[in-house]
Amino acid sequence: MDPIFLQTLEDLHDANEYQEIIDIIEALPKYAQTPELIGLLARAYCNIAEYDHALELLFSVRDSEDFVWNFRVGFAYYFSHRPSQAQPYFEQAFLHNPTPEIADYIKRCRSAEFINKTRSAIHATKENPTYNTLKANEETCDTPIEPPVLNDPLPLEEVPISHDNGAIINYLPHDLSAVQAHIEQYFGEIATILPFTSERTQDIRLCICPPNATNNYYTISTLGMGALPMNIPEEYRTQIPARLELTMTLPSDWEFDLSDNRWAWPLRWLLITAYLPLDENTWLDYGHSLSASADDTSFDPSTKQSCILVVNLQDRAEDASHCTLPDGETVRFLQILPIYPEELKYKIQYGATALLRHMSNTGHIVCPYRLNTCTPDLLYSRINPSPYLC
Repeated sequence: MDPIFLQTLEDLHDANEYQEIIDIIEALPKYAQTPELIGLLARAYCNIAEYDHALELLFSVRDSEDFVWNFRVGFAYYFSHRPSQAQPYFEQAFLHNPTPEIADYIKRCRSAEFINKTRSAIHATKENPTYNTLKANEETCDTPIEPPVLNDPLPLEEVPISHDNGAIINYLPHDLSAVQAHIEQYFGEIATILPFTSERTQDIRLCICPPNATNNYYTISTLGMGALPMNIPEEYRTQIPARLELTMTLPSDWEFDLSDNRWAWPLRWLLITAYLPLDENTWLDYGHSLSASADDTSFDPSTKQSCILVVNLQDRAEDASHCTLPDGETVRFLQILPIYPEELKYKIQYGATALLRHMSNTGHIVCPYRLNTCTPDLLYSRINPSPYLC
């Protein structure tokens, strides 16, 4: 490779002319785009916060034994808020260059301290839900991390980055395809994917799967929640997948009028629940719950339900609950049920499993006017329990 040409690219890099670097390298014929140039191209894409494209480039010239390659991959994952994916690459880089700076990145990956926690509300609502869930450590790192300097072939300062670049957390393309294929395999054909405006750094959408020959109801699944691993307490990390998508089921005659809260509130609360791990730097699992308000104000005047309960998938094949990504990671699928405040109090006192036994005849499809199973006159053991609430 012409050293003068490489020095020109380095000079442009030092001048923060990242787009010009991209234009120059991409203008070259494919045969001239060597692995070294692809690495510099990926570096430039990192510097304009296009991490996913940078990762695609890096994996096209995979060199798992190279310090710089591992560091760049870890860096791209790290600053796109994917600590569990960044960690092994930082660890591999550390084997080649065991500096305190890289050790600090590894530590931050393990604790997920860098996650950009935000409490901004979903654009479609001004409500601030009161959460009734297990919360993890709320410490975060709000200060941008200064890039360390390494005395190695390519110093770390070649990949400067800022937290203030507006990067949006998404699945990598092949991971996105795997999750969408899983949804269609187990929940039905995706008729449409609804995008929502949000000020958050994570893009979560809703897949609408209409009623079909197997299921006479709509299945709504989040798409994008699992792009960011949850901050699961260390003692549970070997038991619970860090990536999660949520589902809910709606009646076959449900109207998808997002301008009318009578029809929109289930979708809105599915999104609010899905954003909870990002907003609160926490995690969700079976039995966790949250409330719309501290005073039991309902989701909408059309219902008296005001709480959300996270449960296992209902009326589904066992394999539906886990999606395996191309790299072997697992995305778990759970379901949410809207419940009454009395049912939430019962759950807090006796546990989620006891509540679900009590609700055994209500089914899993959202019904704004369904029976409240924990009114005083109904607090007794059920017989003939349904197999669909578990």
